[in-house]
Amino acid sequence: MFTILQKDKNHHSSTYNDAPMPNMNRLTWSGVALHAGKLPGYPASHGCVRLPLEFSKLLFTVTHVGTAVIIADAHSAPADVNHPGLVLSDNAEREISEAEAKLKNAKAHKPDNADAVAVSVIVSSADKTITILENGDTVISGKATLTPEDQPLGQHVFILSAAGGGGMAWHAISHGSTAEPDTAVINRIRAEPDVVNAMKQRMHIGLVLVTTDLPSTPDTRTGEDFVVLNQDETS
Repeated sequence: MFTILQKDKNHHSSTYNDAPMPNMNRLTWSGVALHAGKLPGYPASHGCVRLPLEFSKLLFTVTHVGTAVIIADAHSAPADVNHPGLVLSDNAEREISEAEAKLKNAKAHKPDNADAVAVSVIVSSADKTITILENGDTVISGKATLTPEDQPLGQHVFILSAAGGGGMAWHAISHGSTAEPDTAVINRIRAEPDVVNAMKQRMHIGLVLVTTDLPSTPDTRTGEDFVVLNQDETS
């Protein structure tokens, strides 16, 4: 799993002989990206994901810095989730009101907004932690309370899409060994007040919440690239 770190419509590689990479969405600072390129029918890139030119043009118009990108070996259709809050503490009613007020006039990050900040939240059932990342750097990490405590969360990505009418709307996507999105997972997560407050301060349409059953430690992700929990390397 990645988040888009940078966008450049007319990018040229600084590593591979000034090679053109039209409609580039950067996934890692070490050189992996989504971009238009030749598709010979077999692996031919240095690690990037090559796309048909017309598709890459359309994709470039809808992505933004912070958009979640999941590369998987099986298709998983997204599901819509309505949830009355965001990792609620005990004072759910007040949190819902505050969150709705903040998001009422909020707009999604624009594709050409170079100043957009990528905010992602990782919840691990393995070590019962919740961590907020801003542009790949840890802002705060605290204890996550899960109900029931011994039930796995599964591998999910929740993307905040709207708020209003007493709740928030999310797009849920499963990945890894999780076959389908479990729309009830987000209801099971609670965080400490300091984490909830940090999250509310950074809340925006497009915020990404990741759940995993693997440990969430610096050894299982890269800070700048936001490659989260490579299961093959940590199993």
